[in-house]
Amino acid sequence: HDILSGNHRIDELQGAILRAKLPYLQTWNARRREIALAYTANLRELPGITPLPDDPGHVYHIYGIRVQHGRDALAAWLRNSNIEVGIRYSVPIHLQSAKPAYQSWDGGPFPQAEAFAQEILNLPMYPELTDAQVQYVIEQVREWTMRKDPR
Repeated sequence: HDILSGNHRIDELQGAILRAKLPYLQTWNARRREIALAYTANLRELPGITPLPDDPGHVYHIYGIRVQHGRDALAAWLRNSNIEVGIRYSVPIHLQSAKPAYQSWDGGPFPQAEAFAQEILNLPMYPELTDAQVQYVIEQVREWTMRKDPR
């Protein structure tokens, strides 16, 4: 971010769309949790990969894994396998040019935030993912980790 933004409200049309979707929210959130559980259970033993921990209260609007070495290579591998992934929050807030006026950062490093910014990769996460698609994502992450030397 280059400039500090504000709090902006949704308009009437967006509100109407969200109101129509609201009855499905619990079902969609339950499906997201199912997908997250599958990712976590199947990726936790892979070398160099740290999935999110189980959290029954989490709705998983995104699902990030930590890739200790080669995050960008894994992202390229998955994209080549027709799996869309995301890299969000790639610049920690203390390194962005738009710093909130209330922030009291003294210029010191935040090594964990900086490491996470370089290592987090978001896997596909939306309620319409089929079990077969989730399994395909898991298989492709497994295949990548088995092909590379994690040391």
